[in-house]
Amino acid sequence: MVIKGQKLKHYSGDFKLSAVEEVLTDHMGLRETARKYGVTHKMVQTWIRLFLEKGKDSLYSNASKHKTTLINEVPPTQISDFKDQVTPRKLRHPKVDESSLPDEIRNELNKLRMENEYLKKLNALVRKKEKSQTRIKLK
Repeated sequence: MVIKGQKLKHYSGDFKLSAVEEVLTDHMGLRETARKYGVTHKMVQTWIRLFLEKGKDSLYSNASKHKTTLINEVPPTQISDFKDQVTPRKLRHPKVDESSLPDEIRNELNKLRMENEYLKKLNALVRKKEKSQTRIKLK
């Protein structure tokens, strides 16, 4: 988080590139790499996106130039060799019409939903009980 009046840090292209390559080629995690380099994981994620969309040279130019162009530009059609190594955050699956499922699968699905609800309520009760016990100890 930036404090009012604090200057923003600027990182060299070599620094950014080494962090990106560490994630993509050495298969290190974003957060682990970010900790190692002393930056946020969001920053490393942005550098990886820039690298994949615009190439190596984009890491060497001024970041403020990219803010407006990234919004307005469509990513290039050429995809880097690393593109297949990066997975999207969440894969969205289309909703399935449950009426088309066989009866035994629908029954199992309903049973699992009820189990899930039961466990959620049980967890909430346990937390409430623990919270009330800590209040009693504090008094």
